[in-house]
Amino acid sequence: MKASTELVALDLRSLPALAPQLPIEPGAVRRTNAGTYLHFAPGRWLIADHEPGIMAALLGSDVVESFDVTGKWCQVSLPAENAQRLLATQMPVIRTLSGRHCAAIRLFDAPAIVAHDAAGFAVWTHRSYLQFVQDAIEQTRERLVTRIHSS
Repeated sequence: MKASTELVALDLRSLPALAPQLPIEPGAVRRTNAGTYLHFAPGRWLIADHEPGIMAALLGSDVVESFDVTGKWCQVSLPAENAQRLLATQMPVIRTLSGRHCAAIRLFDAPAIVAHDAAGFAVWTHRSYLQFVQDAIEQTRERLVTRIHSS
């Protein structure tokens, strides 16, 4: 199983020192073969689906605190078709992601991180909310499709 880690900067003034390893711009996302790096809130990152051991360079520093959250976050993909409309039922998508590639949000009252991806949007939510979020997405999608066909 690939690992997931949350990082918290101990001092926001130290962010430039993290630039080689982490995206430091607010809302930045870096996708590599080694994992997905989401800077979802000031001084906070989710490094999703990374290979164990990749964090060694960061863990040896006194700049960040790390937390193994393997199994806590689950990704849900939202294909481009209707994704923006679906998200807009819960949040002002354009305003929230203006100048950003990801953000921490509440989605159907569940904690989540939303990010642009090649297929539309990717959403990470806590495993304990996963089924609830998937069901809510499907119900909302059905309402949107019904509304489009009724117009």
